[in-house]
Amino acid sequence: MEGRNVSVVIFSTDLIGRARTEITVNLGQCGQGFAFNTESLTCVCIEELETLGISCETDNQILTSPRNLWVGPVDGILGVAECPLLYCEFNVIPISQGADFDVQCDSRLFRRGVVCGDCQEGRSFVLGTSRCMECSNISVFLFPMFLILGFILTLVIYYLDMSIALGLLNGAIFFSNLVTIYGEFLFPGSLGGANFIFIVSFLSLNFGIESCLYNGMRGLDRIWWQLSFPLYLLVLMIFIVCLARTKYLRGVKYNDRLSPARAFTTLLILCYVSVLQVSAQLFGFITVQAIDGSSSTRWILEPSVVYFSSGHAPLMLISVIISIGYLIPFPLLLLFPNLIFKSRFLKKLKPLYDAFWHPFEPKFRFWLGFRLIFRWIPFLLTFIAPPPINIFVTDIMILLLLFVQLTLKPFKNNWINIIDSVFLCLLVIMFTGSLFFVASAVRDNGFVDEYRTTIYNKVLTVIAFCLILGIFFYHLKIRFPKLEAFTNRVWHKLKKGERKENIIEQELNSSTTWKEPPTYTIVTTDLRESLLEDDNFVAVIPTTDRCTS
Repeated sequence: MEGRNVSVVIFSTDLIGRARTEITVNLGQCGQGFAFNTESLTCVCIEELETLGISCETDNQILTSPRNLWVGPVDGILGVAECPLLYCEFNVIPISQGADFDVQCDSRLFRRGVVCGDCQEGRSFVLGTSRCMECSNISVFLFPMFLILGFILTLVIYYLDMSIALGLLNGAIFFSNLVTIYGEFLFPGSLGGANFIFIVSFLSLNFGIESCLYNGMRGLDRIWWQLSFPLYLLVLMIFIVCLARTKYLRGVKYNDRLSPARAFTTLLILCYVSVLQVSAQLFGFITVQAIDGSSSTRWILEPSVVYFSSGHAPLMLISVIISIGYLIPFPLLLLFPNLIFKSRFLKKLKPLYDAFWHPFEPKFRFWLGFRLIFRWIPFLLTFIAPPPINIFVTDIMILLLLFVQLTLKPFKNNWINIIDSVFLCLLVIMFTGSLFFVASAVRDNGFVDEYRTTIYNKVLTVIAFCLILGIFFYHLKIRFPKLEAFTNRVWHKLKKGERKENIIEQELNSSTTWKEPPTYTIVTTDLRESLLEDDNFVAVIPTTDRCTS
C-alpha cells in the first residue's frame, strides 16, 4: 500500500520443524503520476493528471504531455503548467519512469527545473536571449561598453536629428518592437536567429546579441539591468539638453530649443517601449496546478521564483510606480490633446508635444498615443497567452491596424503613410507565414520546419532593414545639405566617366568592324558628241565586284 510501512511474516513448518515451502515476493513501485489499484493490482494513471490534460500509458508507465504543457515535481508534488516563452520542446515528449523531467525542456536553451525556468548547472541568464550560457566574471567588463554605446546612441539621435518629428521612424520602431518580443518564435532553432534580430532590435533599445555580464546571473538580475538602461538614456538626454545651450552641441538646421525637444521625444518613445517590455515581463505569471488540488503562482521568466516573493516584490513595486507615473498617463496625454492645454505645467512642455504631433494631420494627432496603447496588447500577450495563440491574436490585430492606417492616412506626407504601411505589411506577412509553418507541423503531427521559418523571416527582416537604412540616409541628407551636393557631384562625375567609356567603346567597335565599300554612280549630261549615238551618253562606272581588271 502506497505511503505505508508494512511488515509481513511468512512461515511454514512440517513435523520435524523444517520449512518445506518456497515463497517468491516481487516488490514493485508505482512511478510518479501513477497509483496502485487494489482491484486490478496494477499501477494506473492518477485521475487528477488526466483531468489536467496529461495522458498515461499504463503498461509501461509513461506520461505524455501535449504541446505547451509541462509536468513535473514542484516542491515535492507533481504539478502541471503551461510552458511559457518556448522554454519547452514544441513536440510531444513521452516521459518514461526513471527519466528526468527536464527532457521536456528545449535542449538548445540549456534549461531545467520548474517549467524549464532555471539554467542548467554552470550556466547563467544572459542579455538578448532566453538561452543560458557559460559565463565568466570577465564579461563584467562589457558594462562600460554598454555605457559608451548608450552615450553614442544619444548623441546620434540628437546631432543627426534622428527624430520621430519627421514621421519616418514611427513604422520602423513599431516593426522593431514586435520582432524583438516575438523573436524566439519568429527565428527558432540554432540558425543565428537570436543574434540576427540585432539589425532591427536596436530601435527597441535591445542590442539583440547574446551577452554575458557575469557568472551566476539570474532572471531577476537581468530585469534590473534591462530597467536601468533606458533610465540611463533619459538621464543622458537631460544632460545633453542642458549642454545644448553651449556652443559645442548647437543644432545647425533646427532652432536650438526645438532640436533638443525632437531628440528628447524620440528617446521618450524608445524608452517607453523598453520599459513597457520590462514591466510586461514583471507582470507575467503562470499557475502551477498540483495533483493534490493546490496551486501556486510563479513568475513567468523564472518559474522557480514565487510570484511577489521577496526577490520579485521590489521589482514589481517599481514597475507599478513606473506604470502609474509614465506608462499609462504618457500615451493618454497624446491620445487626448485637449488635456494638455488645461494644465499650466503641461503647457510648458508644448515644444515636446509639437515634435510628437508634427508629422500628423491636425485631426489625427491622437494616432501616436493610440499606437502606444496598441502596443500594450501584444506585449502582454507575450507573457500571458502561450504560443501560437499570442502570435495569432497579434497577427489579426496588426491586420486590423493596417486596414485602419490605409483608410485614415494619418500622416501629412503620403510617402510616410506608404512607408509606415509597408512596415505593417511586413509584420503581417511575417506572422502569417510563421503561423502557417506551425499549422503544417501540427497537421502532420511532426516537427516544425525551423530552417524554412528562420530563412523566411530573415528575408523579410532584411527588407525592413534596407528601409531603415534608407530612412537613416534620408535624415543625413536633411541634416547635412552639403552632403547631398557632394553626392550629386560624385554621381555626375561617374555618369560623365560612363559616357566617355561608351564613346571610346563605340569608336573601338567601329574601327574593328569591316564595312563593304560603297558603290558610286556618276551621271553626266554635258558631254562631247557621242561616238555611237546622237543622244547624250550616260556612263555608268561599274562597282568593284563587277571589275575584272
